[in-house]
Amino acid sequence: MAYELDDEELLERFEKEADVVKTSADKLVKLVNQKGEISFEDSAKELNVSQETIEAWANFLEEEKIISIKYNFTTPLLTVFEQKKKKPKEETIEEETLKKKPAEQAKRTLKKEELTEIHLLLGEAYSYIKKKKFDKAKEIYALIKGKYDGLPSEFLEKKNELNTHLTKLSKDLGVNLSKLSIKEMEKKSQYLKKLLKLLEQKIKNKDLLGGIKTYGQIRRMYDNLPDGFIEQKVVLQNKIIELYGPLITIREEQDIKDMSTKKTEIINLLEETRQSINERNMPLAIKLYEKIRKIYNSLSEGFLQERAELQAKIIPLYEEILLGYKKITSDDMENKTIKIEELSKLINQSIAKKDLESAKDTYNKIKDVFYSLPEGFLKQKTELHKILLNLYEKLSAELDKKSSEDFNIKYHKIDEMLGDAFSYVKNKKFNQASELYKKIISLYNAMPSGFLERKTQLRTRILTFYRDISSELGLEKNIFEVPKIKKPLDREETEVSSIKTEIEVPSIKIKQLKQEETAKIKKPVLQIQGETIPQPQIKKPTLIQRYEMPKIVRPRTLPPFPHQKTIKFVEGGKLPKPIPKPPPFKPQNFHPSHLSMPTKFVEEKKLPLPPKLSIPPSKPIMEHKPSFFKLFKKSNKIDLMPPTPPGFKPEK
Repeated sequence: MAYELDDEELLERFEKEADVVKTSADKLVKLVNQKGEISFEDSAKELNVSQETIEAWANFLEEEKIISIKYNFTTPLLTVFEQKKKKPKEETIEEETLKKKPAEQAKRTLKKEELTEIHLLLGEAYSYIKKKKFDKAKEIYALIKGKYDGLPSEFLEKKNELNTHLTKLSKDLGVNLSKLSIKEMEKKSQYLKKLLKLLEQKIKNKDLLGGIKTYGQIRRMYDNLPDGFIEQKVVLQNKIIELYGPLITIREEQDIKDMSTKKTEIINLLEETRQSINERNMPLAIKLYEKIRKIYNSLSEGFLQERAELQAKIIPLYEEILLGYKKITSDDMENKTIKIEELSKLINQSIAKKDLESAKDTYNKIKDVFYSLPEGFLKQKTELHKILLNLYEKLSAELDKKSSEDFNIKYHKIDEMLGDAFSYVKNKKFNQASELYKKIISLYNAMPSGFLERKTQLRTRILTFYRDISSELGLEKNIFEVPKIKKPLDREETEVSSIKTEIEVPSIKIKQLKQEETAKIKKPVLQIQGETIPQPQIKKPTLIQRYEMPKIVRPRTLPPFPHQKTIKFVEGGKLPKPIPKPPPFKPQNFHPSHLSMPTKFVEEKKLPLPPKLSIPPSKPIMEHKPSFFKLFKKSNKIDLMPPTPPGFKPEK
């Protein structure tokens, strides 16, 4: 094996060679100037170089008009460059050509600068190799290569010389990178072998989850191996493929066991659900159906026949639950409608007897029943809503009338008391005036809200009475507490205020009554396939809300389970033809990347959601224990694909 120079020796050698062109060419020019005329052979002997090198230097120096080449018969001679005397015509022609050549001279000067820059970059590249910064050296090599390709053909001699330097730089860089890749390959190969031993141990212990996790680490490590090293990669790949088969076998066994357990669990739940339907315990039936749906959707992919059998049993059960649910909700709606009608009659009777407190309580009961109605039945709900609004208007009218009567009585009473009060002040009876003032304030604050104009008149007279008492006594401070009479409200606010007496009805709003907050609909418990329909609000003066009839909710059937192409069920309930087996294994067609996971199917639609009832269950719902197979979630599976084989690139 030839002796290889280390990085320091390469750098020193290159720095010496980088100055060869300058020093040797200068020596040749000096020699020609001394001799005046000398042959190529004598020049080569004097400078201790080959005649070919002397010829290349001579051609370059002749182009630069430093020396000249002339021939004595067949012998080439080097002489000092002498400018010829120009004839008049030649002078004019050369003057014109000289005018055209400034750009060419500038271009030639630019190329010389590029040559110098290339030599500097070569030295910089070797310095990076010495510092083991190979990435930087590769970048500089690419930069030099670009500049080298951009040199014109007139620098052929220089390009040939640079090509030698570039070739040597590429070789030196490749040697160092190869050493680095060997170390990296050895390190990662050792780690891969440890992982393979660990995977082999987990396969022996039937540890499926641990084996899948370790296999994923092996795949990632194998993909990050450096380029090349075909033989080592093939050995590692064969070992990976050897362990891949047992791992897939364990997984298939686990999937079969998982499928068998879940199938048994679903069949047992189907029996319990059917029994609950027969006992008309729909809440329990819906709860059990939800469990069935979750277990079915967690089944392992594949197992087409088992899935089809379970699907054929689940869909009819869902239809029975839906029919039972519709019947129960219809009965519930009918019973509550009858109850609302009965309570409506009681309100009318209470209003007729002027028993507004009882009417208010009955109205609140009607609202509670209305909010507990099941979802749907929008036509019936709209009719009931109209009944509630009619009752609301009747009760509001009676309360408005009662409020007006109460206000008039208190207004006239305060008016009489103010007349007596002013007479007490006039007669200097301040003690009686003080007691009467307190009664007036108490009675004023007990008046119902609203009636702004008449209340303002009373307020002005009361304050005048208060000032008269204060001025007569001449006190700096008020002898009475300033009445906390509310400021006049806007007309709109007075029209919707409420009565703060024993006949207050906070749940109703109308003119001169306190505005009721918008009736909040309780969050409905009854849902079908996640869709909720808001119940109508009871409020005034807004119009009755119009509702759009929803689309008919139909149960969604489970789709067939496709395998590459959709499989349709034939008439008579027979299962489709079995899927053809894959072609037999042929070693000549085998490639490690052909290994794959167990057969996967296109994602299927989930079973339809069950309806939810607001009716309390008649029997407690038994919770089932969580299944062990929740550990095997699809989202946690690691793709058990073997690594792709290493690519062979001759240029590397």
